[in-house]
Amino acid sequence: MVMAQAELRTGLLQQLRSGAADSVVDAAKRLLELGELGSPAGTFSLMGGKAAIGVGRLADAVVLLYHGLRVAEPNTKVWAELLVNRAIACAHHGFYLDAICAGEQFLALTDSLPADTATFIPYAHHAVAFAQDRRKEYLRAVAHYRRAAELHADPVQRAITTSDLAYALILAGQTDDADAILSRAEACEDRFATFVLACTTTLLRYHQGHFSDAFGASQRAESLACGNEKLWANPLAELWYWQSRIVWEMGDRRSSAALALRASVKASELWNLGLRDKADEWLAELLDKGGIR
Repeated sequence: MVMAQAELRTGLLQQLRSGAADSVVDAAKRLLELGELGSPAGTFSLMGGKAAIGVGRLADAVVLLYHGLRVAEPNTKVWAELLVNRAIACAHHGFYLDAICAGEQFLALTDSLPADTATFIPYAHHAVAFAQDRRKEYLRAVAHYRRAAELHADPVQRAITTSDLAYALILAGQTDDADAILSRAEACEDRFATFVLACTTTLLRYHQGHFSDAFGASQRAESLACGNEKLWANPLAELWYWQSRIVWEMGDRRSSAALALRASVKASELWNLGLRDKADEWLAELLDKGGIR
């Protein structure tokens, strides 16, 4: 029995260090069930949580990072990294208040944390901002996005944050500022960063009333998402919502209704309740306007 337990542990540790994201997540979950916490405590949950975020397994990420925080020594690097990653996971999984709480807790403690946690600061700002703009607190989100964009050393992360900053400005009604920011955005060869930029451009052109340009940008975004539909499911579902509004303005009522329904169904599957409700409200408005006739 003892030998079998030891062999299981050894196998799980090998799986955890395999580098294959899904295997890392599964091993971390199993080790958590066995009470294996890593050294320092919480390390295994941190490894699994980060891997889960990377492959879009956000529910697993939220759970692993929560349990990691319960056992990690406060104010250490492991604890700080668990906290920031929990903010990221919660923000993208729709637990917006939890994301804001975790991110702001980290940011309030930066002066007392180990110096090498400073690299986490822009990620915490971005997580807080992402949660705030999903709560329609756009001006609060703008402040955090600006700070994240200033601090990011990674050009890919800086490009994504710049697009997200423009997104929040658009929804705050500051389209001129958003347009200026996007026009100065640095070129980036990363596919996801380019996808985010195309999605934000779609939103901007829609709000400027340039519907043909908006539809073209949305088609570029869809093309970039090809092959990544599962991993990018949330932003893709939101793109369909805006496409629905765009094609309505272009006179294609049938496609508008189909895209709105598609966005609603996918948002429901993802438990993205905010987007689901927004899509459902738009579908009801379409019916009030005469439906697809």
